Amino acid sequence: MKITYISSDHTAPILTAKYAAALGQRAKVEVISARFPAVEFRKSIIFDDSVIAHVGEHFRLSRVLASLPVLWRHSHRVVMRVPSSRYFRALLFPPSDVYVAADPDDLRFAWLAATIYRKRLVYIPFEYFPEHSQATVRQKRRWAQLERRYAPHVHALVSLGDKLSREYELNYGLHGRVHTIYSSLPRAYDPGEPLLRRRIKVGASDKIILYQGLVARIRGIWDVLAAMPFLADNVHFVVIGFGEEFEAFRRDASSSPSRSRVHVLDAVPQSELMRYTRDADVGIIPIHDASKSYRYCNPGKLFEYIAAGLPLAVSNLDQLAWYVRSRSLGEVFTWGSATEIVLALRRLLDDSEYRLNCAANCRRNHAEEACWDIQSERLQRAVLGPFSAVEPAAVSKNYVPL
Repeated sequence: MKITYISSDHTAPILTAKYAAALGQRAKVEVISARFPAVEFRKSIIFDDSVIAHVGEHFRLSRVLASLPVLWRHSHRVVMRVPSSRYFRALLFPPSDVYVAADPDDLRFAWLAATIYRKRLVYIPFEYFPEHSQATVRQKRRWAQLERRYAPHVHALVSLGDKLSREYELNYGLHGRVHTIYSSLPRAYDPGEPLLRRRIKVGASDKIILYQGLVARIRGIWDVLAAMPFLADNVHFVVIGFGEEFEAFRRDASSSPSRSRVHVLDAVPQSELMRYTRDADVGIIPIHDASKSYRYCNPGKLFEYIAAGLPLAVSNLDQLAWYVRSRSLGEVFTWGSATEIVLALRRLLDDSEYRLNCAANCRRNHAEEACWDIQSERLQRAVLGPFSAVEPAAVSKNYVPL
């Protein structure tokens, strides 16, 4: 049995590789990447079973038109991808049993292949593309049109969060075909020796509030910075991140009244990240309600914090607030409010018994519900459907991609 998995330009290769590797335990998986070369996937694979085939870039019609001055002023309106012949060869020959698409643009190509061969079609978007926070109005309109056209034809749609799954069910009439899969860590993992306290030179009595991931104003990082002067002198805020606004935050942190207690670290390799995460006291996600995509977000950092047993402080967005409250994992605050952040963090930091209870609930949630051992099995059943009964032993470890 073979799965063709079309990787999205908008998704980090580590996520695609993680999902492909889980599916590779029960099928032969080829990832068609239109952006990232195969080596980028292989560097990202944590569970190292998937097969990666890189087939080169899409052409973009807008780039072609941009080379013609007379059409320049209209070129920004034309953003449709024009796949290369190599892309179509990889997609169509030989046929697969399941075609997986990761964004609306590639959903139409996966639909084409699945329709031609009468095979299973699966959609795994890692964003809510019709309301993507960083997309233009034209992009969001086009993605919404593509999803409305092709999503009703999928045999299964995999979403990252419960609230987003409900949105898909209602919008596209996919009742019974939408599956919620959390992007989490294995139940048992060995992150290695803790590194964070040694890195920032603080002791065991100091308290660390940790944010990891993309640094941007709409992610609420500056709100936490504004809250720091109102927290105790032994409370430190650590940001491990990246992004276009990363250096701006580093500059602002260096001039903050609490600059001695704010530590801005460059992103670390995924294989080392949990050595930092496990050394903190509270994991924070102060994201703003900037779009429906954010409102329904269920980010990987949430499950990294949970796996590390960190009590949570999160914004009052639909998915995050519901998940944390329903499982008693920590505190919820009004997004964008430094005052609310201070109150939430004080409740966690000043009451050690409450903090330890939240930490215990996080560890229980990881072991019994959220861990990748459970979620990857759900992913396999969702994607493979009637093929999920195939024994893992039927998959050849010597399978050679295109």
